[in-house]
Amino acid sequence: MRRSLPAVILDAAADTFAHVGFSAATMDEIALRAHTTKSMLYYHFRSKSELYRRLLEAALGRLTADMEEAGDALDAATAFLDHVAREPHAGFLLRAFFATDADLARDEMASCLGRVLAPIARRLEGEGAQERAFAVLSLMVMPLLRGLLLDEQVDAASIRRQVARYLAGASGDAT
Repeated sequence: MRRSLPAVILDAAADTFAHVGFSAATMDEIALRAHTTKSMLYYHFRSKSELYRRLLEAALGRLTADMEEAGDALDAATAFLDHVAREPHAGFLLRAFFATDADLARDEMASCLGRVLAPIARRLEGEGAQERAFAVLSLMVMPLLRGLLLDEQVDAASIRRQVARYLAGASGDAT
């Protein structure tokens, strides 16, 4: 079955953003990767920002849906790691946490963080749940980003153990 041109364009945009980031990506490059013309790209999407936001919304929706199915904070963190491992354009999602474009950075960073922190924070009890959820996310994102940027293998099991140790220490009980 042949895919629709908007779907092909979105895939090409995700691939481009994952490889070069939002600022360095051009509509010309996205059109080239989608095997279409720039005018057809603009027929379906008003701007590079619209493409980025549509992709980010879809990626966050899939990620947070996986995380919401978790039983506890460690399961939510594991769902995050599993999702990033199987997401074909994980680099796009990880780069969103470190957006550098002035127009997108603040809004997108706040949106990403809030949506990813929420499933973890809801599973943590007591005061400081949001801060502890942020610490858990930091423990996961930094090694993933390092692996992405340096093209290194990421040891998800090691990250999960580190998160489990943090959660056990933060809550005062064994995980």
